[in-house]
Amino acid sequence: MSDLIENTQVAFKANTIGDEVKRVVLPFGGFYESDYEHLISNELDNLKYDEGKTDQEIEVIANSIDRKAFYLKVAVGFGDYLNECFSTVFGKSVEVAFNQIEYHPMTLQNTGDEISAAIDVTQLPGLGYLQHFCTTNDLIDFKDSLKQIAADKFSGPGLRSSWDANIEVLFEKPYEQWESVYIECLLTAMVQVLSLNNNYKNNGYWAIAVREFEATDFMEYGRTNGLFCIDL
Repeated sequence: MSDLIENTQVAFKANTIGDEVKRVVLPFGGFYESDYEHLISNELDNLKYDEGKTDQEIEVIANSIDRKAFYLKVAVGFGDYLNECFSTVFGKSVEVAFNQIEYHPMTLQNTGDEISAAIDVTQLPGLGYLQHFCTTNDLIDFKDSLKQIAADKFSGPGLRSSWDANIEVLFEKPYEQWESVYIECLLTAMVQVLSLNNNYKNNGYWAIAVREFEATDFMEYGRTNGLFCIDL
């Protein structure tokens, strides 16, 4: 583990150029109106129909659930799963550690509802490695996917972004010279590859592949490993 991550709380920064350790938002769909909320609703329904709890009793139980703790447990599990999948799919030498994972609740301004982590970007596999891996396994053109992700995130009708969508100018630079938002694009493309590889699907659109990875692969992992146990 990087000494900086171990000894210092890593925060979001406006300028991360030159930083080996950056805080990034992970490619995760959020908790609002999600499968994770449905899991809580299902547990409450079970109390009503299987245990005969009254509506008043269920309301008291629902209000006592520590959703923040539950969502943080899911968030940490998601980071652990990403690291496991990166190593399994891209090779045992790819050991990416997501540290200091945080859950950011939805605010009244409709921001947040996401998870972030501190990452030592020098642990990430190089673009040449990722490009070769994807070509060899007949998945996607990794660099083309990166360009599409950046274009979708930072340009297009109705979007106002201070970030340049031309991520291609970074391709010859080390990851330390990438702003954190572009590292987020890189992680998104890596998750797209995980989805296509794990599910043997040929859908090249990144947003669908990333959503499928969470809804299918991670949900199965969470159920198997007890991530979704809810204290009532």
